Amino acid sequence: MSHTSISNWCKKFAPSFNNLVLVLIPSLNFDSDEWNTDETVVKISGQKYYIWFIVGSETRFVLGYHLSPYRGSSEAFELFNSVKHRGKVDSIVSDRYSSYNIPIKTVFKGEVNHIRVESFKDYISTI
Repeated sequence: MSHTSISNWCKKFAPSFNNLVLVLIPSLNFDSDEWNTDETVVKISGQKYYIWFIVGSETRFVLGYHLSPYRGSSEAFELFNSVKHRGKVDSIVSDRYSSYNIPIKTVFKGEVNHIRVESFKDYISTI
């Protein structure tokens, strides 16, 4: 399978999936015990960027994402502000990266527990 074939499939099917998402999202309930968040490095046109994700632990849907050339608290603020209206959550699980601490407390006004795990691999395998 070539990267060109995958790119062509994305171009062909992405609009259909987007239309489906626009219909389904309003009917879904994203209230959850936990949301999981993490960031990773991606290269786009040779430039390093960070993509931040937040995923519902029960639905496994990506609730939000943020792409930035920077990695810091302001990016975490943007991510959490973009998803706070999606539903009610009891806890947010993240790695031990310190940039999550203040944004979680501030955006969710102290109403959400922040669970820091050493490794998502270890955490997920115990669920």
